[in-house]
Amino acid sequence: MKKIKASVYNGEGLESRVEEIEIAEPLEGELLVKLVSSGICHTDIWYRDGHAPSKPEYPTVLGHEGAGIVEKVGPGVKEFVPGDHVVMTTLYCGECEFCGGGEEWWCESNSHYIYSGKGFHENYTMFRDGAPVSSWFAQSSWATHAIIHHHAAVKVNKDMDLKVAGPIGCGLRTGAGAVWNYLRPRPSEWVMITGAGAVGFGAQWMASAMGAKTIMCDIVDSRLELAKETGCDVVINSEKCDAAGEVLKITGGRGVSHWVEASGNSQAYLNGLKALCRGGRCAEASVIGPMTFDVGFYGQNNMKTTHQIRMGDVAGKVIIPILCDMYLEGKFPIDKICKFYTLDQVEQAIKDSENGKVIKPVILFKE
Repeated sequence: MKKIKASVYNGEGLESRVEEIEIAEPLEGELLVKLVSSGICHTDIWYRDGHAPSKPEYPTVLGHEGAGIVEKVGPGVKEFVPGDHVVMTTLYCGECEFCGGGEEWWCESNSHYIYSGKGFHENYTMFRDGAPVSSWFAQSSWATHAIIHHHAAVKVNKDMDLKVAGPIGCGLRTGAGAVWNYLRPRPSEWVMITGAGAVGFGAQWMASAMGAKTIMCDIVDSRLELAKETGCDVVINSEKCDAAGEVLKITGGRGVSHWVEASGNSQAYLNGLKALCRGGRCAEASVIGPMTFDVGFYGQNNMKTTHQIRMGDVAGKVIIPILCDMYLEGKFPIDKICKFYTLDQVEQAIKDSENGKVIKPVILFKE
C-alpha cells in the first residue's frame, strides 16, 4: 500500500488533522488519482456536523470535489491511462433501472456509495496502522491521493486548470446542469437564481451562455456585485426589498419562466414562487426546511412546477467536459469564486465558508 497524507476526522466534534495513512491498490475498474485540488462543499460540512441520514464512521476522510492526475489504473480499465487529467464526481452502479435509462444521477445505489464508508467493491480503500479509515462519496478527496471507480471519473482536456476543476464535480455541475438539461431556457427568457453560492453561479453562467437573461437574488452585496461583474443582467438584495415584487416589475408583471433555488432558505422559496410565471418551472437545487402553504397558495391552478434536482440532472461525463470547455472560452469563470487553502487549513476554510467570507474554498495539494 502507498503512504499518503490526508485530513482525518477522528471523532464527533473534533477538528480534522493531517495524518499519514495508507491507500490500497486500485481494484477492478478503479483508478488511483493524485490530487491537484479539491473543493469544500456544504455537503461535506453537513455530513461532518451530523445532519446527514447516516453518521460518519470514524476515523474518516471527507471531500467529494476532487481533480487530479491518474497515477495508476486497476484491471479492466480501458477508458483511462496514467497521466490522464480527471475530475471526480458522483459514483453510480451502471446496472439499475435509472442507470440503464441514461439517468445515472438517480442511481439506486448512489446513497449507499455516499454513506457506506467503502469503495465500489464494498471494501475499505484507506487504512491507518492496519485499521480501516472510512471514505465519503466513495472518493475522500481531502487527501493527496484517492481511489475512484472509473464510473465517477471524467477525463478532461489537459489545458483545463486542475486547480479550479474540482468544484465542477458537484456544486457547479449541479447549478449549471439544472439549467442546461432541465430548465433549458430559450434565448431572452428570464432565469431567476436565488442564492449566490457555487450552485447559483453555475446556474447563472450557464443561463447566460445559453442566451437567457438572468436575475440573481441574495442578501450579500459583495456576491451580488460579483454576479453583475460576471454577466448577470439584474441583481436584487432580497433583504432590502420585496424581491418578488421587483422581479414582477422587471418582467412586466409576467414573472420569470425559469428559477433555480440554490439558497436553501424556506422564505426565499415561498417568495420565489410569487415571482414565477404561470406554468413556470423551479429547479430546486438546495435542501429546504419546513414550510407552510395556505389554501390557494399563489394561484393553485397556475401550473407552476417544482422539480428536485440531483447533480444537475445530467450525466457527469456529459456536463463536466462542457463546463471545462466553457471555462477555457471565458464563459465559466470559476476562479472568480475560489479561495485556495492548503491541506492543513481545512478547518479554517470551513469556517470561512460558513461565515460567508468565501464562496468556494478549494484545497490545493503541494507538488
